[in-house]
Amino acid sequence: MYIDRKIISTQFLCELSSCKGACCTFPGGSGAPVREDETDILRRCWEQVKDDVPEVHRKEVEMFGLFEHDGEDLTLRCYNDRACVFVTYEADIAKCAIQNRYHKGELDWQKPLSCHLFPIRVRRGKTDRLRFEEFSECRTALDAGREQKLPLVTFLEEPLVRAFGQEVYRTLKEKSDAYHRTNGEDV
Repeated sequence: MYIDRKIISTQFLCELSSCKGACCTFPGGSGAPVREDETDILRRCWEQVKDDVPEVHRKEVEMFGLFEHDGEDLTLRCYNDRACVFVTYEADIAKCAIQNRYHKGELDWQKPLSCHLFPIRVRRGKTDRLRFEEFSECRTALDAGREQKLPLVTFLEEPLVRAFGQEVYRTLKEKSDAYHRTNGEDV
């Protein structure tokens, strides 16, 4: 597995109140990457959460479906080339309708793995490649991570274990901790 050095060296703490859920509403039209084994789960989730999302999102799915192809990737559909169709809004913050229901105990699946791992992106192949994807909208998360001295690997423990297992996570954590100790950052 290839691991981008930034995954080990970055400190990160999501600040929803600042970014307003930008990871769910990035412009560009291409939604979150979806694995083939997630498509049936997402279809079932859609049936449970579709009344939670804006009507324009429901119409988008009715007309075009939940998924689209972006080059080689299967992705979630976006409304207006921006907001994931699963987005719901709480005040001015974009949130995932699936994750909202999960936290209420109404769904047993949290969200697509690519969303859970964000800002880490995985490119599957002969050798999996993990890279840190930096967006200006996440600037406050980087600042908060540095302020709290919270390594990205620690912040993303749950999704990393979900994706790769405890042993891979332990290895990433050891490398991250060693990096931050070497650079005089408490962990």
